[in-house]
Amino acid sequence: MNFLLLAMALLSVPNPPPLVLTAENMEARLRAEDDGLHVSLEANTTGWVLLGLNGRDELGGSRLFMARVVDGVAQVEEHIADPPNHAARPGVQVVSAAKGAESKGVTRVSFSIPWDPAGPGSPIKAATGGTWPGTALSADGRYWVTLAWSHSDDLQHHSAMRTARWSKLR
Repeated sequence: MNFLLLAMALLSVPNPPPLVLTAENMEARLRAEDDGLHVSLEANTTGWVLLGLNGRDELGGSRLFMARVVDGVAQVEEHIADPPNHAARPGVQVVSAAKGAESKGVTRVSFSIPWDPAGPGSPIKAATGGTWPGTALSADGRYWVTLAWSHSDDLQHHSAMRTARWSKLR
């Protein structure tokens, strides 16, 4: 009987609320679930928006998820930061379920990122030349989270706003 009560109590616990991060004219909602990280970004711009994740307190080597809406279609690319540059991550793009819209000067996008296999990330060679320690993504990870946005949809256009802070996904 006690086991049944315990099982019912555990099943009735709602999903934890998303991690909400705000910066100048931008909001990010990050929900760590069993299948990956579900991301919603909103910013007062019609340019690109960005979520960056790094296991270290630096921009270099960050996994940058750059999103934009072009002709009503959301596009999300994973880039690797190699200051002062960045380029699309070599290999397969892992982002899925990209959706987005622009309305009244605001860009809203959502997408999902699967968790990486257990263990540290493999070193990453950026297309722009640098080699960085890899950042493996996990639900219980603590990351240097970068939020940024630009006035332009050109992914090489410099950010108009960028900030970062340490955050735990769960």
